[in-house]
Amino acid sequence: METIYDLFVAMGNDDVTDDSTADRIIEYIKKQEQEKKRFEDMARERKEKIDELLEIRLKPIQKILDRLNSNLQVYFKSNLMDKAKDSKTKKKYELLNGTIIYKKPAQKLTTKSFDDKELIAYLEKHDMNSFVKEKISYKPDWSGVKDRFKIANNKVVDTCSGEVIDFMEIIYKVEEFEIKWHQKKRCPKKTIYLN
Repeated sequence: METIYDLFVAMGNDDVTDDSTADRIIEYIKKQEQEKKRFEDMARERKEKIDELLEIRLKPIQKILDRLNSNLQVYFKSNLMDKAKDSKTKKKYELLNGTIIYKKPAQKLTTKSFDDKELIAYLEKHDMNSFVKEKISYKPDWSGVKDRFKIANNKVVDTCSGEVIDFMEIIYKVEEFEIKWHQKKRCPKKTIYLN
């Protein structure tokens, strides 16, 4: 069977000079596309089978890992909470083979928790134009003004005026439980989110 490469060698260059050659090239491209699709289909079928086998093999392992992580979490919460190093956002307890980390639940205000236009209107109403960055469009200076807003009784409050800000939402971050195991090169980290 003559390949496209053979055709180009016979022609002496990559130029198509007549309809017969162009038609043979189209026929060859069509055959190659069909062959390519056949290989892709075979690979997809094999990948699906491999994925199914992998899922079957990993399911019992994941069950064991989930149970062990749960057991560590229960042990940490019932026996180690008072012994762990405490910071504002987390508690850590070092063991020989790794570290158990409990990340505390938190409330946080971010720029995603409110509409810029509503905050700009609020800032302008209360003569806080210095916190509005002027560009092509108005945008609040969140880094400058965010300390003025605090969370109190699950509501956002302007600390200067005491006014409750309805257009801002509180983002609730769930507590996390994390185990880091020690290795010489890299410490991979596994994070478990508590419900």
